[in-house]
Order: sequence, then C-alpha cells, then structure tokens
Amino acid sequence: MKALGSVAAVVAATLEDADAEVDAIDREAAAAIAALPRGDGAADRPEDTAAIAAARERARIAIAHEDWEDARAAIGEREAWLTRALEIGRRRLAIPEAPAPGRDRLALLAREAIGRLPAGPIEIVVAEADVPLLDADWRSTLAPNDAAQIAIVAGPIEGGLLARTRDGRASFDNTWTARAERLQSIWRAASMSGWA
Repeated sequence: MKALGSVAAVVAATLEDADAEVDAIDREAAAAIAALPRGDGAADRPEDTAAIAAARERARIAIAHEDWEDARAAIGEREAWLTRALEIGRRRLAIPEAPAPGRDRLALLAREAIGRLPAGPIEIVVAEADVPLLDADWRSTLAPNDAAQIAIVAGPIEGGLLARTRDGRASFDNTWTARAERLQSIWRAASMSGWA
C-alpha cells in the first residue's frame, strides 16, 4: 500500500478511484447489454433495465466501501506511526542531559510559564533530579530584580516544569506531556510532512 497524505488527499484519491471503477463497470455493462440478442425483445423489458441498474448500484457501493476501508487502514497506519514517533521523542527527552543544556531548557520553559501568570511570588515545580540545577543564579536570570519571588519545588514531574502562583490560584503546565498536548497541531504537521 502506498503512503497517503492528508485526510483530504485520501478522500479525494478514494473518490477518484471509485469513479474510475464505476465508469469501467458501466462500460462493461453497456458492452454486455449490446451483446444481448435482440430477437425476443428481452433486453428491452423494464425489469431487465432495473436489474442492471441495481447491479450497477451494488457494484458502486461495494467499490466505495472497499476504498473507504483502504483509506481507514492508511489513516490507522499513519496514526500508529505518529504514536511511535511521539513515544521515541518522550524517551529521548527523559534521558538525563548535561547540567548547562538542562538549565537553559528549563529557563526557556520557566520564562514562558511565568509570562502566562499574574505578577507576584511564583513556585516552579520540577523533577527531583532538576532541583540542584536551579540555584539562585538561575532564579536571578528569571527575575533579575527579585529572585526571592521564585521558589523551586520538587514534584512528580517527568520532564519540563509547572509554574504556579504561591497561593495556587493560577498555574501554567509546561511539562513535556502538557506541551505535547498543547502543541499537537504543530508537531503533527511537522511529523506528517515526511509521511506524504
């Protein structure tokens, strides 16, 4: 089976194939009708014409159903591939990295999260292994005028971080899992560019 692109392309290809097969069946039926003997007038009876039309409709429906099943299978294969690619990406993100890249990546995530929260004291929840990376210097890069506004807390996080106001009224989840969900349309489009 060849790889298919977007859902719209799959549908268009399916309809095109179905139309071509219906045309071929129509030509075969017309040739068979033309070959019928005309001596007894059997080919001219309304019930024969209705039977031929019904046979054509059954053939058209069978072909369309087969094409639909092929398209569904192709979409299923694509979704399975995306699931495998996402799992590989998650495993790669779980591999511990050197402190400097880890600090820099967490700083980017923290800036984005803090920018989505109201001003005031903030808690940044990270994985236990990431806590030692986030010292006072790191906090001062996020809040140069008042690093004490930022507290680092260990929590059940597999990667990335969660930022929240200290009173717990507002939070922004910037964990890898939340980012994968939030940015799904972007990473799906990028991943699928190689599929078509």
